Amino acid sequence: MVLNIITIGLKLLSAYAMFTFALPKLRGLAVSVKSFTQFGEVLGISGKGFMHFTGALELLTALMLLASVFLSEKVGNITTITGYILLFGTMAGALVTEYFIRETPVPMLVSLAITLLLIAVSQLVIKLI
Repeated sequence: MVLNIITIGLKLLSAYAMFTFALPKLRGLAVSVKSFTQFGEVLGISGKGFMHFTGALELLTALMLLASVFLSEKVGNITTITGYILLFGTMAGALVTEYFIRETPVPMLVSLAITLLLIAVSQLVIKLI
């Protein structure tokens, strides 16, 4: 029972974080536009397109994790695993971006990305073992 509550709490926390990350990108807020313009210049791609793609991926991750809380066990397990794989990939990408693309890594973003990455790994290990 306690493990179930913790598992649901981690899903909701992760979904909330991803939803919070997705909104500024999808709404095209100035802080996201500024960062992704710089990322686009370094990568040689459209910063705006990269921003919208990243925001959509973060939103999909949030929706998968949120949906897994309410779905039946069989469908919920598949949704949970998919959500945590997306979370892992998104946060790994965020860390690569912070350390190799952004001019100066933002410590708070690095800490959040590492925390969410560790949540994803721990929950995937529990689900797959």
